[in-house]
Amino acid sequence: MKKKGKDKIAKISNHLLLPKIYRPRPKRNLGNNNIVKRSIVLYLTIIFIISAFTPVINADENVDQQQTQYNLNSALYTTRWGGQSFKPTVTTLTRVEIYIYKAGSPPSDAVLSVRSSRTGPDLVSLSKPASQIPTTYSWVNFDFSDLNVTPSNTYYLILRTSGGTSANCYYWGYGYQTPYTNGIRTYSTDGGINWINNPSYDCCFKTYGNSTIDIYPPIPNPSTWATVPYGGTSTSISMTATTATDPSDGVQYYFDETSGNAGTGNPAVLILILV
Repeated sequence: MKKKGKDKIAKISNHLLLPKIYRPRPKRNLGNNNIVKRSIVLYLTIIFIISAFTPVINADENVDQQQTQYNLNSALYTTRWGGQSFKPTVTTLTRVEIYIYKAGSPPSDAVLSVRSSRTGPDLVSLSKPASQIPTTYSWVNFDFSDLNVTPSNTYYLILRTSGGTSANCYYWGYGYQTPYTNGIRTYSTDGGINWINNPSYDCCFKTYGNSTIDIYPPIPNPSTWATVPYGGTSTSISMTATTATDPSDGVQYYFDETSGNAGTGNPAVLILILV
């Protein structure tokens, strides 16, 4: 994932230090003289939120989505393309296996790609020559570059080739009324321009992947004050949080008034000056 820079500390009003993100409760009043007294005993609780990080990867690769029921064949050649939709539960797709074989001598490679829409660009693809495709149905592995995906979003496996005939083609096995519920078979007869859904059918496939997770909280945990909140003027409060670090990268801060003496009147106007 692309790293973002670490969040910096911001200044508020008259050289007052606050973290970059400040979210006051509704009805907090900093424009009332009474709030000065209250602010002396005002304590805020910081809740850390990870906003940008390089995640720790669960390196174990597992089967994520699969449909293995087979009782039908689909011949793919020239403009006859095959497809299958699926919804991942992982965040990284590492490889795909599909149940195929070759008939005769296909003149062109078998190309498997992953797309976020059937007519959109390939997110990743891999070609295999006919010499690497068996003459009987087998699970053929397409180990392409790892692809970041969004769990529960719909993606499409697209299998195609650029030449051949009905006697020299690739066959992709599929099933009728399968137990798979996260996608459907789809196909095109005009080279991917238009697609036809087959809701009661699913191609035979297996997707593999792993998930990226952030397992380390920011330090210190729980958070602490470098300078506890104190009243500055009749319209300001100062506080400084202990600078937090996180092994995965940036940290955001959330401030919440917890004293029960938030004051009344018009909401405060805060001026943040980034440094």
